[in-house]
Amino acid sequence: MAVYKCINCGEEKEGRSHSCSVCGYRMFEMPYDRAEVLRREIRGFIRKLRLTKVTENSFAVFREVPMDDTRADHTDGDDGRKKVRIIRKSEDDKRFPDYRTIQGYVCEATKTEMFFQRLNQSVEQIRNHLHTSYFQKYQVSSEDLKDMICRFDEVLKEALSETGVKTELPEVQLQKMTLDYQETPDPSLLPLADEILDALPELFRKMLKFIRQ
Repeated sequence: MAVYKCINCGEEKEGRSHSCSVCGYRMFEMPYDRAEVLRREIRGFIRKLRLTKVTENSFAVFREVPMDDTRADHTDGDDGRKKVRIIRKSEDDKRFPDYRTIQGYVCEATKTEMFFQRLNQSVEQIRNHLHTSYFQKYQVSSEDLKDMICRFDEVLKEALSETGVKTELPEVQLQKMTLDYQETPDPSLLPLADEILDALPELFRKMLKFIRQ
């Protein structure tokens, strides 16, 4: 049976234990070179401080729109700049209601005529949405990403200091970015969409006639 030895206190144990019951440090299978294992562990720890993956959540994507002085959610205008309201792209992505919202709006009608009026209104709004291009220019802030890198750097400097390495890491420099976002109607899908939308009002009229009868 394999014998494991604690990298810290030297406790030995047979079996498959990888955590020392005395001090809690890792145990490695004997025989091993303690200095080499420590170097390998340190290198592995430092590699984990590298930022190897950047996701969309690492950036703040937004646009600024002018606003009047009566709104509370504006930027400080003491520097002479016109006050603006911050609109995140995630807000713009919800500019057109989803299916459940449309369904709730239609089904809240208390009268039959109002129900069918809202049905027809929703169909026309969907048609207009499908046929209309959309474009916005957004600012992209990488401050959250920069803060994450700085936190990694602080841990790295502390780790290097403990091993006797004194170094100054360069300041994080990230390029200024903008995002040109555009939605364009798909000409290959529009004819089918229009065919479906064109048929719905006739279906609604037949439903209304049936209810009245």
